[in-house]
Amino acid sequence: IESGRSDRDYFFPHSGSGLVSMSRERTAIPELIDATGMDYHELNEIILNRLRAGEKAVHAINVNGQRYMGVNMPVGSKLIIYGTPGNCLGNFNNGGEIVVHGNGEDDIGDAMYSGRIVIHGDARDVLGQALQGGSILVKGNAGNRAVIQMREYRDRQPYVIIGGRVDDYFGEYMAGGVAVVLGLGALDKDYGGQMVGNFVATGMLGGKIYIRGKARKDSLGLVPPKIDVLNYLEFQMIEGRLEAEVFKRISLKDELSVDYLKAELPVELVAKVARFYEGKYTLPLSVQYGELSNDDMELLEPKLREFFNEFKLSEEILQKVLTSKFTKITPRAKTPTPGAPPPQAEE
Repeated sequence: IESGRSDRDYFFPHSGSGLVSMSRERTAIPELIDATGMDYHELNEIILNRLRAGEKAVHAINVNGQRYMGVNMPVGSKLIIYGTPGNCLGNFNNGGEIVVHGNGEDDIGDAMYSGRIVIHGDARDVLGQALQGGSILVKGNAGNRAVIQMREYRDRQPYVIIGGRVDDYFGEYMAGGVAVVLGLGALDKDYGGQMVGNFVATGMLGGKIYIRGKARKDSLGLVPPKIDVLNYLEFQMIEGRLEAEVFKRISLKDELSVDYLKAELPVELVAKVARFYEGKYTLPLSVQYGELSNDDMELLEPKLREFFNEFKLSEEILQKVLTSKFTKITPRAKTPTPGAPPPQAEE
């Protein structure tokens, strides 16, 4: 159980709901839909009827928690929202574009096939769940379990770029696609923390995660409870397989990473203790920290330029991001257990 983030002063600042700028522009946009007092069913029916009638772009103002907006949008159509849409925005989107001048709530872009969702504020939990194609751009922050079960198929490679920070379980069971956390407005203020919560990439199977700045190793994957590891090591000490002084030194550590234990434990215990860190929920990860490689730049720069152009951020900030150091996370094949038979070929 986590208490949730509290250092909101370091979050990426955004422009708010967008209602002020909308009031300046509304006279130039015909037939605005005023969502004041509408339930979600009524609002969505009006939007879809107009899009299906051939309108390429529909504007809705004073949106306040109405769910399922943008579901079943026609290919090539556009929905511009001023306010805060409710849960399940753009679920199963297949070629439409949704722009939110404000914040989004839970479950944005669930199982989206293609298209584009742009959030000018923050997004909350389960952003881009099972995302299969297209892109989601969030200027601000995202909550827990963003991009879980994200996947790709053939030429469909989804992208999610978050300008601020994310909470726990980012990239859980991720199986494809590219997810980026930029930490704008936080790293640049010498913020002492990191841009992601705990349990990043837990059960990750595929895809690539890029986190601007250095992510702590103890926040990646599902680290086993310290008490479980110490109980096992205490038993090994009682059995005479571990020196008491080594056990005491280990027990005084705040966090027990597998790399630390490998350096401290006798060789014959390393493989046994490593099993606590490798299992169904703790698949091995490849973690690199450094500047973007040429391959990384080829993968990221076009989408980052799209992000910066969308939110009217400066070229100077973009260049600062492109020359920053990132934590890059990808899944890593398990090392075969010594003496284990080779895997059998499928018939």
